[in-house]
Amino acid sequence: PYASEAAFSVDEHIEIVDRRVRRLTELTPSQPQGGFVESTLVPTWERVKSNAISTVADRRYDTLRNADRCVSPSDFGFHNALVSDNGMVRFFDFEYGGIDDPARTICDFFSQVAFPVSASFAPEFIGRICQIVDDDVWLRQRTRILMPIYKVKWCCIVLNAFLPAESARHRFAGVPLDGAFLRKKLELATSICQEANQMTDTRAKFL
Repeated sequence: PYASEAAFSVDEHIEIVDRRVRRLTELTPSQPQGGFVESTLVPTWERVKSNAISTVADRRYDTLRNADRCVSPSDFGFHNALVSDNGMVRFFDFEYGGIDDPARTICDFFSQVAFPVSASFAPEFIGRICQIVDDDVWLRQRTRILMPIYKVKWCCIVLNAFLPAESARHRFAGVPLDGAFLRKKLELATSICQEANQMTDTRAKFL
């Protein structure tokens, strides 16, 4: 099956993040998190989205060919990994996995916040993934375009802690939703937005 939130064109990637941002705009503006969404997240997203659309305006977009799709774990990162006694790294948690855009796998791996991965590893990581697609040039170009988009997506994921449904999940898991926890979420979201803006300023030169 397709992965959760799978996307096979830049427009589809943008629409997925659009939905997440819109959901967060329902937060009350008078609350700190609502104020952040209004003053920082939305302007950052509009800037990132506009830059992506203008960057690709002169290119014909077809749906990503089957040969350039991959089976992806979707929620891929060292937060879902264990090192065995023999040093082998084993990944688990494939509930969101399926057929997806390999550029999304790259963007998620370097955007997930639980165990941040330095961008210095991007050339090697991307080089390995380029070996499994037909059009590796388009994969690299797409990754450059999508990286700031996925930074905003991960900012939304961090801010989900303020949404009622996600708050209930945290409480069920025994995570204390105190002021310190929520302040850290806002600080992290601020940092991610800054990254997205910087990438936009430099035309998303991630690679």
